[in-house]
Amino acid sequence: MDFLIPVMNMLLPGLYGVVALGYATLFFTKGESRFRVVTELLMPVALLHFAYLVLRTYHLQHIPLLSRPEAMTSIAFALVAVYLAQERPVGSRAVGVFVIAPAFLFQLISSLTITHVSQADRVLFQGALFRFHVFSSVLAYVGFALAAFYAILFLFLFREIHSRDFRFFFSRLPALETLSRMNYRTVVLAFILFTLGIVTGSVWAARSFAVEALFDPHNIGSVLVWLLYAFMIFRLWGKWPGRQGAVLSLVGFGAIVLLFTILSLVFPTYHDYQ
Repeated sequence: MDFLIPVMNMLLPGLYGVVALGYATLFFTKGESRFRVVTELLMPVALLHFAYLVLRTYHLQHIPLLSRPEAMTSIAFALVAVYLAQERPVGSRAVGVFVIAPAFLFQLISSLTITHVSQADRVLFQGALFRFHVFSSVLAYVGFALAAFYAILFLFLFREIHSRDFRFFFSRLPALETLSRMNYRTVVLAFILFTLGIVTGSVWAARSFAVEALFDPHNIGSVLVWLLYAFMIFRLWGKWPGRQGAVLSLVGFGAIVLLFTILSLVFPTYHDYQ
């Protein structure tokens, strides 16, 4: 097992690079590229990445988030996982390059800088509950960011269509309805993951610290974000309007960035464990 982790670590950026190239040619040739078959490799590469994270966690006895290189490989996987969750159901690969290319860059930097050193002495951050909380939260935040990106693409295309100025995006992006569905599906998926993250995180915090830890500023901020997205989803359940939904997902992600930036700068929190 010792030799598998560094081998997989070095394979991943190369494989993601090949897949990103396939998605790029698909996008710039308007879906007519013969390299379309390369995009089929994304699922096997994602499974390899998942196996790498599991092996690393088991072997080093800590979640791969305790250093920047570890966080980057986890974010790369989260991007790919959330994207795959909607690619096949929606039936469009036109925007894949915008997701896989950043995942490739994150993984490349991670693979070049990561060390395979255990931090098992940090007992507090071990255990299945904590690991589930962290990974579900990372997937959720990446999902909210990805939904905001889909919203930006939707608004660009919406502007081109309504101004009758058909340029770059009109000929390459999927239909407005498809982008709206991608936006909505990703928001809902991220919200479910975020809910699981809050629940497991609250249980872990109460066990590891005290009940008072539930009132940590970061936890309060998470609940506020949850309430905001819950309002958006249930207010528009089953009738997610394209433009309004896109704007709301941008507002939601903007609130996440602003709120947690303020909280991290002003209030001390046990979440600052690195």
